[in-house]
Amino acid sequence: MNNKLEHALQTLKDNIGQVVSDRPELFDGVGEEADEHLQRLISTVENQAKQINLLHNERNQIEEQLRNDIKALER
Repeated sequence: MNNKLEHALQTLKDNIGQVVSDRPELFDGVGEEADEHLQRLISTVENQAKQINLLHNERNQIEEQLRNDIKALER
């Protein structure tokens, strides 16, 4: 069990290291520790998810308004 957990953690650390190498601009001002990088990634993903939800809601509102406008024009 410990070996599997250690392997999973090492894989995660390697993957974080790869992202840090590929996209260093995501980690401006972040220390070199893997947990700091992981927290920064989590924060970035959470912020992007919030932005996606806001855009989705805005799109729904625009679509609803357009439907209402079309109905009004058809009368």
